[in-house]
Amino acid sequence: MDEKKLRTLLTSNKNKIKTKGLNHPIIFNLKSESDKRKLVLLFKKNKQLGIVDNFDSWLKESFIIRNPKFKAEKDFNKNQSYLEFCKQNNIDLKNKIFSGVWVFYPWKNQLVHLIKESLYYEVLTARNKFLITKYEQDKFHKLKIGIAGLSVGQSAALTIATLGGARNMKLADFDVLEGSNLNRIRGSVAEINESKCDIAARQIYEINPYTNLSLYYEGLNDKNVDEFIDSLDIIIDEIDNFHIKALLRAKAKEKKIPLVMAFDTADGVVLDVERYDINSKQEPFFGRVDNKIFESLLKLTPDPIEIPKLVIRTMGKETIPDLFKSSILKVGTELSGVPQLGSTAFLAGSLVAFAIKMIASNSDINGRFYIDFRNLTKTKYTLNLNHREKEFFKKLIS
Repeated sequence: MDEKKLRTLLTSNKNKIKTKGLNHPIIFNLKSESDKRKLVLLFKKNKQLGIVDNFDSWLKESFIIRNPKFKAEKDFNKNQSYLEFCKQNNIDLKNKIFSGVWVFYPWKNQLVHLIKESLYYEVLTARNKFLITKYEQDKFHKLKIGIAGLSVGQSAALTIATLGGARNMKLADFDVLEGSNLNRIRGSVAEINESKCDIAARQIYEINPYTNLSLYYEGLNDKNVDEFIDSLDIIIDEIDNFHIKALLRAKAKEKKIPLVMAFDTADGVVLDVERYDINSKQEPFFGRVDNKIFESLLKLTPDPIEIPKLVIRTMGKETIPDLFKSSILKVGTELSGVPQLGSTAFLAGSLVAFAIKMIASNSDINGRFYIDFRNLTKTKYTLNLNHREKEFFKKLIS
């Protein structure tokens, strides 16, 4: 092929897939005349619209979940119990195409046929039964949570959504996906330079299109932190900015909102659960940052020189292996950023989700918890600090 023609094809804006800002599904209920007209209009505008209709499969699974005894029955759909189930849920078996809802995912250009929200929720959480009681599941589902930072925060959000938790979420991150993020953030090579908020939102909506998300593309700052916290039941802190970290804790204490944070350290994860809702004497960062420094953090972003010291103090020198300490010293010279592993970043997200589930279950979980795969398996880290590095860290935390 002519190289000039190929160049034109590859650089044509007309051919480029535009996904920026496409982060919210549109739900059509065809029992509504207005929604019928909107869907017809969508077809007129979009000639390449893909159709995914597995409604029969959703319907069958929904019925079997409520009636497990019919699972092995081939003609279950002729059973009177099934017919009654469909009638109770307003499903017209002769005209199923107008039952349930149709969900349009603009970033995939797909229209998906689904059962209504209450039935979908039952299917999504069916395998949680007895591991999570109905009372706990429903409380978990009704939570309103805010997630600040979408690295570990993304993993937490997706795990919570998968568990059928927190129908209402606020997500905040100013950053875009970079190639080096793919070792710990669920994304694709086609999403480089896309907003982390958009990427997380799409994935959550593909797990549960009935989720209600609010996105803060600018991240958190002094102007929007109050709006972000407003109406929340739980705050998840996964950001790097120590000024905002301090603000979140001050606001959490004022409004008596629990705050959860997890961070990974090589092959280990630390989970912090600060219960401002049940402990009036709860100290921010569990007192690892003294009051004078904490008050200064509330007023302004710390000097970059002070950040390593704050990182070490808040993480706790006892949880940080020498391998990780050594890597911190190389940032800016041999490393472009602090190393992180997907294995522990995903575990950190799972631990956050666990803490949120426990708080929803009225547990009094509170404090710092530390897990390290190396300690669990009695596998030693292969690097120790040299004398110069030890002296540096001793001065850093003094």
